[in-house]
Amino acid sequence: MAEPRRTRGRPPKYPVDEVRDRLMDSAKGALRANGLAFGVDIATLEGSIEEAEVPRGISYRTWRAAAVQDESPQDAFRHATIADLARNSQDDWLLTCRTFIHEQIAAHRRGETNLQQILRHIGAFGHELVNDTLEIRLVQAFRATAATQEHTPEAVTQALHDGKEKIITEYTALVQQLADEVDVQLRDGRDARDFTEAFFAVTQGITQQANGVAPRHIPRPTGPNGETEQWTLAGISIEALVRQFYDWSPDAS
Repeated sequence: MAEPRRTRGRPPKYPVDEVRDRLMDSAKGALRANGLAFGVDIATLEGSIEEAEVPRGISYRTWRAAAVQDESPQDAFRHATIADLARNSQDDWLLTCRTFIHEQIAAHRRGETNLQQILRHIGAFGHELVNDTLEIRLVQAFRATAATQEHTPEAVTQALHDGKEKIITEYTALVQQLADEVDVQLRDGRDARDFTEAFFAVTQGITQQANGVAPRHIPRPTGPNGETEQWTLAGISIEALVRQFYDWSPDAS
């Protein structure tokens, strides 16, 4: 396939690695700005060349060289963009999660909250996080698409696996920090990673359709003096998981 002719002045020269990075940054920016639109057609190689202002020739050669089997440069570029988002987009929002949990731990040390209240807050936080973080919804969509495709590119499959491993590892560390702080122990035969896997599945499943829609709230008499408080379904589900995996009940908070 002949590369399209450039209609404006020659762009500056860049090393191959910088061309690759600039193109992928442009494509990821297009996905973040526009979403999937029932596909990733918005992340085009041609559009990214224009946006990143890099030469067409080296751009097409870069992705032709990266192509696997009968992939076109465009396919290779899109698959690499998806893989990069799946593997690395968690870094920012995992930092947000870490900050949130550390704030809850600090409040617990000041005597301002207990574990049940922390779980209620985690449920509400999960909805806000998904609603405010397009990258989470993009990766959820990638996972759903991969589950329906007979021949998902290996690079995408591996990146989705690596990205989930990063999340589970980080969540497990945060769960352990919180458990140590509130002094609760795993029940016999239970495993922290299993809890994290269940937590991840439940919270992602409940919150994945947030997208600007306020979560449903259920009133429960969980206030300090039995006052009614509003709980999300995610919060209630998280509390149920904690009861199953940890030697804890709300009365012991």
